[in-house]
Amino acid sequence: MLDAPLNDTVIQIPPAPPERRGFALGRNIKQKGVMGFFTELAEQEGSFASLKRGRRNSVVFNDATAIDYVFKAGNSKGPIVEFLRPVAGLGVFLETNLPAWGRMRHYAQPFFTPKSFDRAGVINQMVLASNEMLERWQEYAPKGRMAHLDKEFPSLAFSILLRGLFNETDVGIASEMKSGIDLIFQKAGERIWKPIKVPASWVYAAVPKYRRARRTLFKAAKQFIDRRREALKDPNFEHKNDLLSQMIGHYGLSRTEQRRLVHEVITYLIAGYETTGQALTFASILLSQNPDAQRKIAAEADRVFEGRLPVPEDVRKLTETGRIVKEALRLVPPVPILRREAMKDLEIPLDDGRKVFVPQGTIVSMSPWAVHRLPQYWGNDPEKFNPDHFSREATANRHKSAFFPFALGERKCIGGPFAETEMTVVLALVASRFEFTIPDAASIKPEFSVLLHPDKPVLAELKPRNTVESRL
Repeated sequence: MLDAPLNDTVIQIPPAPPERRGFALGRNIKQKGVMGFFTELAEQEGSFASLKRGRRNSVVFNDATAIDYVFKAGNSKGPIVEFLRPVAGLGVFLETNLPAWGRMRHYAQPFFTPKSFDRAGVINQMVLASNEMLERWQEYAPKGRMAHLDKEFPSLAFSILLRGLFNETDVGIASEMKSGIDLIFQKAGERIWKPIKVPASWVYAAVPKYRRARRTLFKAAKQFIDRRREALKDPNFEHKNDLLSQMIGHYGLSRTEQRRLVHEVITYLIAGYETTGQALTFASILLSQNPDAQRKIAAEADRVFEGRLPVPEDVRKLTETGRIVKEALRLVPPVPILRREAMKDLEIPLDDGRKVFVPQGTIVSMSPWAVHRLPQYWGNDPEKFNPDHFSREATANRHKSAFFPFALGERKCIGGPFAETEMTVVLALVASRFEFTIPDAASIKPEFSVLLHPDKPVLAELKPRNTVESRL
């Protein structure tokens, strides 16, 4: 595909038709589902389409050149999941003040690199947490008990975040925080498409369960910070390179700075736990339907791990597993719709060389779910699970911005490399020890509520493999 326009033809966004305005738009999305609505929009309208919700004009782009431009043009993140603001609004995920966001991003970015993962022992923590889960599964299998994947994987992801980012292993605190986040996420999902909402701050103040959830998160985050600040007084403290130690070193002691630090701790748990946990769930559903891919992961893990638990350098050798992870993220991206707000008038280029005039203040939406299924980028089988979509040849011949499960540009998800590494480690370890089947995999569908999650329980039948790893 083209990476740059061939001409300077500028076109205007047409007004949104009645069925894509106000309450009619909401009804339309509710009837078709978020993914169905945006997929149909891409099929019918092509490169872009107009919407209008309330007083705000919106344009949806289904064009890789436009998507690349929007993400890299320094636009605001646009409307956020407002119910999360009272617990994480000052964190890097939701912060809308660009100078403050830039400072936080600068502080955290060095941690989210492969070298930092090695230095901070992140991959070792991923392996240890995964192995604990697999030891439980080893007990399930002889009893015919099934693994509840949509519960197991999010719990594992939460444990990995606590251990990998903060080196915290307090099971009691972890359980309380996870319950609080689950409750807040559920409410946030219920409010997304409501045109009229009671302010989030009122809900937290008036409804005891949300007030308790918020208090639990703040109390736990403060405990993490206070314990770590005390531990860092020891010059021989072993976790100086993890994210929590790095953040404490950057933030001052003023009330505002400490409040922001608390929001940052909560942010990384909110942003990284359910997304990766359910991405693992959907990857497992796809692997159950594609046993050849499952066998390829197992064979690669056997070859690379050589009968032992993996070390960081092993993970970089899991290339086949990495392609399968990317294909799973293509078909079921954790967040199916991403938005930005135009900070100034823009002329956004398209693949075909035209440009679209987008006025300042317009909400620009892009759907990874829809774009990841467009034949012009993914060939004649865009709905098919096919890791060869990420072969070297296919990647070289495809527009680089046709794949964006974690967004693109300077405001892309900072934890994207962490999530992909985690998925690679977990799937390789699972496949090295078990063959698994999800009996009703074909009937399980993704539902949208802030993030994608399965519409029914995901239960897997486990068969231990006769390998050294399965006996560890």
